[in-house]
Amino acid sequence: MKTEIYSDKRLAEFAEGEAELEKSRTIVEEKIIDKMFSDIGEDKISRFELWFQLKPYWWFRDVKYWFRKKRQKWTTGFPHEESWDFKSALANWALPRLKHMKDNLHGYPSRLEYDEWNEILDKIIWSFENHDNGPMPTEPDNYDSRCNMIKYDDGSTEYEHLDDRPWDWTECEAQDKKVQEGLDLFAKHYKDLWS
Repeated sequence: MKTEIYSDKRLAEFAEGEAELEKSRTIVEEKIIDKMFSDIGEDKISRFELWFQLKPYWWFRDVKYWFRKKRQKWTTGFPHEESWDFKSALANWALPRLKHMKDNLHGYPSRLEYDEWNEILDKIIWSFENHDNGPMPTEPDNYDSRCNMIKYDDGSTEYEHLDDRPWDWTECEAQDKKVQEGLDLFAKHYKDLWS
């Protein structure tokens, strides 16, 4: 019998486990910090010392990584890391080709005018250029970035924001909508991408 991962029974069991964990944990330390995770790395060695300690390891890791990528390219035709973040790999591959095609345009679809086709290509190119570098959400005026850091006896740490006002995500949503418009045009006119 196949078990559903997110069935009501499983979610209830998970909630009971969380409640029991909360009861069994005791607070070891609680303090207000300037930003979330600003307590991490307070007692670490300097970056200069770390660089000298890890330099041989980094060199070996980089050489090993280079050989692994070359072997993958010889066996499958591409480094496997390109499939982990396929949207970026595709954009990096397609963007220079789309720009070259737009700059050296020899034709356009017969159902469109030349200016319409240029506008469509501009939207597609803009989407590929900006799919990964969207704006950050806007924090409220006088936002307090301090957090209440709670350390428990089991080694876990919890952070609670002191200022719980919602952030403004309208710029991010507008960017996503504009990127999606260009990607939809790319899908719609995929067969027309020839010069």
